Amino acid sequence: MKKCIVVSDSFKGTLSSQEICTLAAQRLKAYFPGCEVVRIPVADGGEGTVACFHEACGGTLVSVPVSGPYGEAITAEYLQLPGGQAVIEMASAAGLPQVEDRKDPCKTTTYGVGQLIRHAVEAGNQNILLGLGGSCTNDGGCGCAAALGVQFLRADGSNFVPVGGTLSEVADIDTKEAEKLLVGVSLTAMCDIDNPLYGPTGAAYVFAPQKGADEATVVFLDGQLRALAGVIEAKLGCSVAALPGAGAAGGLGAGMVAFLGAQLRPGIEAVLDLVRFDARLDGCDLVLTGEGRLDTQSVRGKVISGVAKHAKEKSVPVVAIVGYTNAGKSTLLNRLTGADIPANNRLFDTLDTTTRTLEISDTCTVLLSDTVGFIRKLPHHLVEAFKATLEELSYADLLLHVIDASNPLWREQAAVVEQLIVELGAEQTPRIDVFNKCDRFTGDILPHGADIVSISAKTGQGLDELLKKIGGRLDTGACRVVLRLPYDQGGVVDMLHRQAKVERVDYGEAIEVEAVCTPVQLGRLKDYIVSGWTPPKEPWED
Repeated sequence: MKKCIVVSDSFKGTLSSQEICTLAAQRLKAYFPGCEVVRIPVADGGEGTVACFHEACGGTLVSVPVSGPYGEAITAEYLQLPGGQAVIEMASAAGLPQVEDRKDPCKTTTYGVGQLIRHAVEAGNQNILLGLGGSCTNDGGCGCAAALGVQFLRADGSNFVPVGGTLSEVADIDTKEAEKLLVGVSLTAMCDIDNPLYGPTGAAYVFAPQKGADEATVVFLDGQLRALAGVIEAKLGCSVAALPGAGAAGGLGAGMVAFLGAQLRPGIEAVLDLVRFDARLDGCDLVLTGEGRLDTQSVRGKVISGVAKHAKEKSVPVVAIVGYTNAGKSTLLNRLTGADIPANNRLFDTLDTTTRTLEISDTCTVLLSDTVGFIRKLPHHLVEAFKATLEELSYADLLLHVIDASNPLWREQAAVVEQLIVELGAEQTPRIDVFNKCDRFTGDILPHGADIVSISAKTGQGLDELLKKIGGRLDTGACRVVLRLPYDQGGVVDMLHRQAKVERVDYGEAIEVEAVCTPVQLGRLKDYIVSGWTPPKEPWED
């Protein structure tokens, strides 16, 4: 193996993104001494975002004295990158760790976040990336906006800086000074949740309890956000209440859009763009990725699905493993790829979606994703959570439905999975039914058919047949070829980078490219192929 990319989110309570990437790199170097390992630690916008970008992209950390969550003097920092780019995490100025046992979302402010943005803008940065997450606030981004010149006016005309408990006092909003400051500045808020501003799934109801709010305070804060949304729509002509991500960071997502003209963007897409992930995929033999645990708040992370999407655009097929909980999905992934994922007989033991690369043949490599296990009568809110976590299914070229053949209730369990696959919108995706634990099967005859295979992930029985079936479904007849291109055909190299798997480019008397190409591509490029493929003979040539 020549090149591997390790791109991972943190595993909360276990390891940081940097630690995961470092450990993976060490093990890869031990097994493949000559391998180039590219580490790309990523974060969801919360605490650690700046550190991840700093490791992945370099740059300079800039310290700034700002106001803390209660107006106290603190020092926060942002990352200065070349080309007038700055990365800021709001948690550095208004994060939960800063309030410790003083949690009160009715009184905390994002003012210090705005001060960080102002400093970055006044330093000449025209592209600001703000990570939303880990906040201790519920002020709808008013504090942040006020630090950038937005005026919030009471009914009597007095100017003030609203906090979570005083949003209903806002009667008018003046954004003229902020607009002047931000001329020519692009603000992007990195957000991996789709919660609206208010309501049962809004900022207050979902996130305020962890910030110190009791039930009565949650209701109160939700009402404050509703009042603010009404004024925003009436005075600014902007409706942000239902905007996906508006509820991020106590409503800072909504405030960034309404007051500052920012763009909300999925965090993983912003990260992959900034670290030039697509370019780094060129010549890559392996991608290792992972993200945090599944719960109703954190399942919105899309690290794996983002990586899978980009890999697929590079013509790397994606296979997703699905099935009832405890069917043996993790054991199968471990057996096929050599992964070391814990595989225990416990409900929802796998709450992390894990992706590994599997080489089917010399020219067919796939991304194999282990998903969370399904259960009967899955609560509605968890179905919604699964839809976020299982977004990989929308990018999958093939599903492996793992069924526990040793369980007397396997038919009922398989039906549950079938139903949920439909709910998740993946019913049209090609599928192979994998009857696992056949070494413990006690029935008369195992199911069989063209799209059915019986295996034991524990012993390895039947895995060769499974690989053959996967290859039969996904191997497109691609060939590894060497092309020699004249320099006036340099555009072909760009096309190959986009549509094929480029493994080598050498510039000499001509441009020599080694790439894995599909039959269609081979036909188009036949005049430039010097080895690896011979055009089929036409009937009249025999």
